[in-house]
Amino acid sequence: DKTGTLTCGTPRVSDFLDLSPASGEQGGAGARALWRLIGAAESNSDHPIATALRAHASLHAGGGGEGGGGATGNGAPLPVPREYESVPGQGVRCVVEGRRVLLGNRDWAAAHLVSLSAAADYCMAGLEGDGKTAVLCCVDGAVHAIVAVADTIKPEAAATLRALRALGLRVGMITGDNARTARAVARELGLDMDLVHAELLPKHKALAVAALQEDGLRVAFVGDGINDAPALARADVGLAVGSGTEVALEAADIVLVRSSLTDVLGAVLLSRAVIARIRLNFAWAMGYNLLGIPLAAGLFYPAFMLRLPPMFAGLAMAASSVSVVCSSLLLRSVEGDIRRVR
Repeated sequence: DKTGTLTCGTPRVSDFLDLSPASGEQGGAGARALWRLIGAAESNSDHPIATALRAHASLHAGGGGEGGGGATGNGAPLPVPREYESVPGQGVRCVVEGRRVLLGNRDWAAAHLVSLSAAADYCMAGLEGDGKTAVLCCVDGAVHAIVAVADTIKPEAAATLRALRALGLRVGMITGDNARTARAVARELGLDMDLVHAELLPKHKALAVAALQEDGLRVAFVGDGINDAPALARADVGLAVGSGTEVALEAADIVLVRSSLTDVLGAVLLSRAVIARIRLNFAWAMGYNLLGIPLAAGLFYPAFMLRLPPMFAGLAMAASSVSVVCSSLLLRSVEGDIRRVR
């Protein structure tokens, strides 16, 4: 996943393009009034992008109106949204103070018959090419602004992904964000572009994982949000970062206590070491018993005059169990490798 997994998950508003009509109170709105509508529309969402928009609105929205939807920086309450509807991965729509407000991506706007001008599309493409998420802000069926939200890639992300690739793993990304932003982030991190899937709804993330599995690949998915829960459950191994939502934590097979991506590498190293140790213990115990049991039973005595007295056979059996336990305890040496990764 991208937001909150490869990135810090604390996006901030980086650009605001006001496209409101130049005149007419009914047809347009000033920047402060527009931020008031945006803040109210996002007041019911806990998505990271909604949080960023709401925080920015609290500083830039104008006062007045009915209370209940939050407050602006000057202490004035935001209006309460009515007829609220939210679709994960697309956007929200509602009615605020009699105005029909719609926030989201191109598909969300098109689904509600909001036309996007060539100039607005060009502006969005430029912002997305810089790795930012562009949000359309529509009022009463017309685009009034484009807000760009930028998230910071985690400092350890690039090094962790390089280490994973060095282990022979292919690393990709599945995100609900737009394709241009996804490609920009993928290029920066050196991801396998064939494994980069963008503009996917939660259920489509799970389908993308299933498609990889049908190609014969074993898939591990790392995510943090409620949108990632279907993919976490569908993957062969689901890893949820510790700061993720409760739904994501429940759907995952492994929960990383910290939010650092280095713990993903640590989990891979630990799991490989455990499997290697299991195989070694099995081979050792199998060989030990294949030799010891016939020797203790006297099968070699007629031909080679070799046998194992009962007393020593009992000691040998105990030694077999002790040796396997001691071998397993050597797994503690992997802890040093994991600490070096961190």
